[in-house]
Amino acid sequence: MDILASFTKKNNTDTGLFNVNTGENGMKDFMFINSWNKETHVPYWKSEYCNRINGTDGQVYHPFVDKAKRMYMFVSDLGRSIYLTYKKGVELEGIPLYRFTPPPELWMYEDHPENECFCVGDVCPHPGALNISACQGGAPVFVSLPHFLYGDYYRGLVEGMKPSQEAHDTYIDVEKTSGIVMEGSKRIQLNLAVERIEHIVETKNLSTLLFPVIWLDQSANINEKGIKQFKQELFYLQISIPIVAYCLIAIGSLFFLLGVIILIVRKQRSRRLRASSADAKLVDEKSPLLSDDGASTSSTASLSRPDNVAA
Repeated sequence: MDILASFTKKNNTDTGLFNVNTGENGMKDFMFINSWNKETHVPYWKSEYCNRINGTDGQVYHPFVDKAKRMYMFVSDLGRSIYLTYKKGVELEGIPLYRFTPPPELWMYEDHPENECFCVGDVCPHPGALNISACQGGAPVFVSLPHFLYGDYYRGLVEGMKPSQEAHDTYIDVEKTSGIVMEGSKRIQLNLAVERIEHIVETKNLSTLLFPVIWLDQSANINEKGIKQFKQELFYLQISIPIVAYCLIAIGSLFFLLGVIILIVRKQRSRRLRASSADAKLVDEKSPLLSDDGASTSSTASLSRPDNVAA
């Protein structure tokens, strides 16, 4: 007997065997997944590009995160890798974080040829949904964001949908220096594809639609002990480094200024001494040979006549 259930065979299971990059040869690919269950690609999609396992598991990234670049993540529940883009800056207990979310383009197919290889068969879903039947044993399962966020077509076929980006979007909050994900929420909605079949009484009056079955919110955030440890070991150090650097710059500038002042003072003193010496020499050169009383100002030898000189 076949069983179709959301969590069948899920109890006490993990998400598979991951081999990840340790950063030994460079931190750029730190924690990137090398293989999943000893495979570097999944077998579900149409091209090597879409089957490639790319990114981390979403828990940690390389240090010095650049908000202008995409953050890649492999999601085993979807059987594919996705990317997230920077949305805004947030704070957690005074720690500044970058918030990344999957962009709406991730769920679009028309005018987005990079996503066409995620279409099962020759027909792509409308924007806002992904057909994962290939990794669900052929069951007609589609995933979307809760309440068909970004899925206007499917939302219009079901009553009671009230999407909200704050409540229904997936996100991760990353500390930019360490690359640690401090908080995150993976939100996903499971839907069954329902088709009208004219010759079956029970389905002939149904509309062809995606019927929402359940939506999940898997959230996690760092606890108070972790926040305290992070602040003691890294955050306060990050704050103190610029302060120390500015203090050293200020002290160096002060010493430089003092050196310039001392150099200027010495030059001025040297000039005064040279000017005084020149003035003294000039006075000596201008002094008269005879004083006012007719006495010679210069030292002369006295001429005397010997007493015993014959006349």
